Amino acid sequence: MQDLTRLRRVFLSVVVALSVAVGTSTAAAGASTLATESKAGTSAAALLQEPDCGGPGDRVLTAATGSAIYLIDPEGYWRLIPSPTTYFALFGSWAGLRTVPNFCIAHGRGALDFAYLVMDDNGKTYISDNDLGFRWITSLATFERYHFDWAKVGPTGHLPASVIGPNWS
Repeated sequence: MQDLTRLRRVFLSVVVALSVAVGTSTAAAGASTLATESKAGTSAAALLQEPDCGGPGDRVLTAATGSAIYLIDPEGYWRLIPSPTTYFALFGSWAGLRTVPNFCIAHGRGALDFAYLVMDDNGKTYISDNDLGFRWITSLATFERYHFDWAKVGPTGHLPASVIGPNWS
């Protein structure tokens, strides 16, 4: 329990430090900015056309989301990474986090809560996705674009077709 508490503190400290380093304001100030900058009703696909909003593979946060970190999935949805435990089940470090404008927030799917990486007995690597099942990461280029960490991939054996979701590409 102490390790988890310490990990949460480190997680929040790093996020706050990153926010300060890039000149963002507090979450409260960001929330009021969000209200004025929001592009309500804008689809995830449309936001992918915005040059500053990032794209699939980016790990992002905004002043409005405070310490919340999101991974932009292949369809352009921001998937909350709800804890340091989940974050470090996918990634090896904090390197590569981006702060983007508040209006970019594009929710639409659930959090990647308890997400993890596995390799089946055929050598295919998958990410567990709470909403869509195990999603095959289709190539090395895709794995690297998402900054996943090979050291985090665990064995799983056979995955029945009933648990396989759409590809993660």
